[in-house]
Amino acid sequence: MWALRPGRPEPLRSFVDRAAPGIFGPASRYGDDLRRFEAEMLPLLLPGGDRTPAAAVADLDGWRGSPFFLQWLRRTYIELAHPVPPAAADALRSPGARSGLWMPGFAEVHGLLGLAAPDPATWRAATVEDAAARRRELLRAAGVEGGSAGGGEGGGEGGAEWDLHDVIEAAGGAVWGRTAMNAFIEKHGLWQLLNREMVAELAAHLARRCAELDSAERASSSSSSSPSPGPKQARKGKKARRAAAEAPVLARQRVVLEVGAGDGQLGNALVAALGAGAGGLKGSGGSTGAADVDYVMTDVTPLVSLAGAQAPDVLRADYRAALARFRPDIVVCSWMPMGEDWTADFRACESVQEYVLVGEADCGCCGDHWRTFGNAAHAPAGFEEGVAPPHEQDGFTKVYLDGVSRYCLERFDSAHYGGNSRAVAFRRRD
Repeated sequence: MWALRPGRPEPLRSFVDRAAPGIFGPASRYGDDLRRFEAEMLPLLLPGGDRTPAAAVADLDGWRGSPFFLQWLRRTYIELAHPVPPAAADALRSPGARSGLWMPGFAEVHGLLGLAAPDPATWRAATVEDAAARRRELLRAAGVEGGSAGGGEGGGEGGAEWDLHDVIEAAGGAVWGRTAMNAFIEKHGLWQLLNREMVAELAAHLARRCAELDSAERASSSSSSSPSPGPKQARKGKKARRAAAEAPVLARQRVVLEVGAGDGQLGNALVAALGAGAGGLKGSGGSTGAADVDYVMTDVTPLVSLAGAQAPDVLRADYRAALARFRPDIVVCSWMPMGEDWTADFRACESVQEYVLVGEADCGCCGDHWRTFGNAAHAPAGFEEGVAPPHEQDGFTKVYLDGVSRYCLERFDSAHYGGNSRAVAFRRRD
């Protein structure tokens, strides 16, 4: 998996052979010495020795086609260039944070990492153009796309020599504009960095949707025809109506199923947030009692959690088996694997009235751009303009949950490329 293809520079092949056994380990090999890392790597990455853009870009082809090596290169650079304050690491990886029982606030996350928090009110979704902006400038400076480079974080201005930052960025390593937040996320193998506001917004959405589903079911039941009651039936009817008024808000227990739940951090946080509010939510598929909403977490290979007995367990189950077993009203899926699509099975489950996807949407590294999100730019060959995407063909409407998305933080965020992780709901039409 790690071997570079034939024809790659021999010094780099030798380095990869030595580094591969611990390639996903910490950058401790270099301590905190970014200069040492750059001094060691540049001769390997640019064996021609010429760091001017036009010459350097030709050397990229010797290794940028090895994604795992590029991933290691990116991660090591970010960790060395943007060290995480020890206090931040201790807080964000505390047992409470990892279990989802304690969530730092949006501004608190940034403060712990020594960063200024962006204003959620100015949030906007990122675009592909945002992601590639600096790389485009570097390649233009090298004459690959024409034009000249603009300003940037690295040294690749026009004919100026590239530094390691520019080399990695030009190869597609996405290091421009990254910070200690990216370093923390990379180091701990995370995709999404949860915070209190993001969880609260998503919890509020789930609670609201459960109540709306219940209201619709009540209205449907009351609209069914029934014979006119007699005097005794009317008296009984008053008692029944009084009892109904004193009953819980939800007429029956609703089931929210999270698939691909991993270590349960998101689910535990949602259970805590919903349990603290109206609705009396309880978690795990085995809960008993008169809970209004049952939040079930499943994963085919659950990760180890620090929650212990304080929070619901992640049940071992394939998402298809979980759908059949729990017949959920709502499905939650955070960071669906890239290139896969689970949503067709969500829609095929008759009980599912809505599913919510969290992660990169439409053209990111979650799900399938067409089958999952209906992005026409990624439709299959032979696609005819005007044909509805799969979710619409199956009777679902796509709704962006911007109230949740404005607080989403993920591993590829940067000053120029924030707002790429989003929450998107797909709702069954009546």
